Amino acid sequence: MKLDLFQSKDHKREETFSVSLEELGIEKIDGVEPLGDFTINCRIIRNDDIVRVSGKVTVNANVECARCLDPIEHEWSGSFTVVAKKTKKGESLNDSETSDNDEINYIILKTDENSIELSGFVHDALLLDVPFKIVCGENCRGLCPACGIKLGNEPCDCSSSHADERWQDLKNLLDNNGSKNKN
Repeated sequence: MKLDLFQSKDHKREETFSVSLEELGIEKIDGVEPLGDFTINCRIIRNDDIVRVSGKVTVNANVECARCLDPIEHEWSGSFTVVAKKTKKGESLNDSETSDNDEINYIILKTDENSIELSGFVHDALLLDVPFKIVCGENCRGLCPACGIKLGNEPCDCSSSHADERWQDLKNLLDNNGSKNKN
């Protein structure tokens, strides 16, 4: 997805795009299913041959609740910033211009270039903001570890102690020390 930086004489402008997952070249991400096209809002500020593009990409997506595994709708978004400089022959960016902020991407455009490819920046912004753990509600009790019943909907007949057999030796050791301390 190319963005023409010098198409308008305006020094400030905003553009909005709607693109599909395939158009962005993003592979499907486990646990996140986009419900429609991605909306990309770009704010473009141009000062002579330097252009700053601040963008935000959003999409509504189905994700699984981290506790009960029910699908829930969540707005997934990410932001990016790109600074592009059109160089004159033999000119380049100084290190001081590019090392100020790690969250800003710098691009050097050749004299005859007027556009930048945004797909990579959008891809990175989304991947950095993949939801880590989303729950359907604060009161979600999740699933019973023994039988798998959703605890908020149905009563569970499992015993309340789901002790892991691998910890039994430690439990015995603690029980023996406890009985020695009582004597």
